Amino acid sequence: MKKLKTKQEDEIYYVGIVQPLEVRRNILETSKELLLFMQRYEKYKEVRNEKRQAVALLKAQMRDLGGMVSDLKAVLPQTALRAEERFLTKMIPPPPLPSSVFMEKTLVEKKVPEPVKTMSDIEKLEVELAEIEGRLKDLT
Repeated sequence: MKKLKTKQEDEIYYVGIVQPLEVRRNILETSKELLLFMQRYEKYKEVRNEKRQAVALLKAQMRDLGGMVSDLKAVLPQTALRAEERFLTKMIPPPPLPSSVFMEKTLVEKKVPEPVKTMSDIEKLEVELAEIEGRLKDLT
């Protein structure tokens, strides 16, 4: 079925805008502020991601250290001697052992491959920001 066009649908109304350059400038400035906000948010997301990776790395290192401590306890002889209370508060650190003692197990850093990025979100936002700033300069 064909829809019959009414007279109202055929008429097109145009609305006049007072000071169109000022309205355009306000829209571009608002767009610029929005892009700046989006850039800050992308930087925040990157920092948060780096923090998560650092925490994951520290957890892995703590897990490795716990395994090394348990291996060390297994190697040390069992004794019934315990340190007295007064010595526990003022323990003097023992001299460093030669590295050859622990050469059997070495920590191997796990490298996380970084994803290949063609153009990050921040770079895209910077390009858009540069375009808007160029338009603002043209208006003035």
